[in-house]
Amino acid sequence: MKSKIFSLILVCTLFLSACSAADESFCMDTYGETFSTGNAIFCMGNKEISAYDLEGEKICTLENTLAEPYTATAGSYAVIYGEAEIFLSDGNEIRHNLINNKIMSTAINKNGYAAVCTEEAGYKGSATVYDENFSPIYKWYCASGFIIKAALSEKNILAVLTANEMGSTVHVFELDSEKEQYSVFIEKTLAIDFAWLEEKLCIISENAAYFADEDGIAKAVDFDRTLGEYAFGDGFVLIEMLNGDGTSRLICYGKNGGKKGSAECEILRMAVAADDRIAVISGGEALLYDDGLNEICRRDARGVRNVMLCGGKLLLSRDSEIVIINE
Repeated sequence: MKSKIFSLILVCTLFLSACSAADESFCMDTYGETFSTGNAIFCMGNKEISAYDLEGEKICTLENTLAEPYTATAGSYAVIYGEAEIFLSDGNEIRHNLINNKIMSTAINKNGYAAVCTEEAGYKGSATVYDENFSPIYKWYCASGFIIKAALSEKNILAVLTANEMGSTVHVFELDSEKEQYSVFIEKTLAIDFAWLEEKLCIISENAAYFADEDGIAKAVDFDRTLGEYAFGDGFVLIEMLNGDGTSRLICYGKNGGKKGSAECEILRMAVAADDRIAVISGGEALLYDDGLNEICRRDARGVRNVMLCGGKLLLSRDSEIVIINE
């Protein structure tokens, strides 16, 4: 009898625990594309850009004047930009800024410093660094190759990726000196993206991932299949390799190029990474992994337009509804 009572209590406890961990949701009063930072969910509507907290409360809003917005995030900071305009947010307010030249790309770091790459008369582009108050504090003019994008480390070190007929180069600068600190050159290769993985650089081409620092390329990982989605996290990069049969192999590499984990899944529709977590849409499911690609949870992704990571939680976006996944 005691055994049966204990079993009943255990079942009830597990049931109540499951109920208390049920997924939550709220509806935004703004409709549009969504993305998230460390503490806010942003919605870019046709008329306004709004930020919400995880309780569904609107934190701030500002008129949207961008025809085709692009975004970049780091920590609690977000930047939304278009042809010559930038919206900058720390998750508590949104500020609007104008840029003199046409914007090619913009990046931001966890200190709120932004690196803005623009067209520049007489050059092949320029990269300007702005502090958290959006005051310009550093500018580099590029004459040796076309600028693809820039990145800022957490120590506010600027890196700029350029390309020409010889290959791709990442130029690295400290903000207290006009002198280039070092560069990383990849011959006869067109790099498509790059990021800081802590104090290391990870450079992505269609055929390989390169891990480098001031001593040059420490490791190159050649892709044995077609590159699919990829995402940069804190100290790691997620790479999707397409198997050619409707499935993919996911691989996580650490900042030095060592493999942290792998997983098999259906082809990804999208992937995002933040802190030590990865969220993807694979087939008809949304999955949450750690940076070793150990599965944490999964949910039905029918009707899901976007997956996000906010406050360490997996978020699903269905039109104006945001579903918060409790593991």
